[in-house]
Amino acid sequence: STTGYIVFLGSSPISWRAKKQIVVSLSRKTEYRVMARVTNELGVRGSTLVSLFCDNQVIIHIASNLVFHKGTKYIEIYCHFIGHYIQSKLLLPSHISIGVYFYKDYYKLLFYYN
Repeated sequence: STTGYIVFLGSSPISWRAKKQIVVSLSRKTEYRVMARVTNELGVRGSTLVSLFCDNQVIIHIASNLVFHKGTKYIEIYCHFIGHYIQSKLLLPSHISIGVYFYKDYYKLLFYYN
């Protein structure tokens, strides 16, 4: 499994990262951690609504509904960090299939200039 992110300014990608996960069972925690890291690095504050796209609908649902779920105790800190921004109307989570962005030939088109 691969976890990654792309930061767009308008329609132009300005930053990206992809990392192959060693342990697949930790993928949810990793997704929340990546979302929290990107949100923090972007300095999401104030009144600007930032779109946050994720390819996992379960992750979006849990972060948007901050109710304690017994099976998600291990992701509580990251989930609440993202959930706070969603409830404060600073993040707008949306589902998107992002696998294509990390396909080897596609990211070369996005990030390399000949």
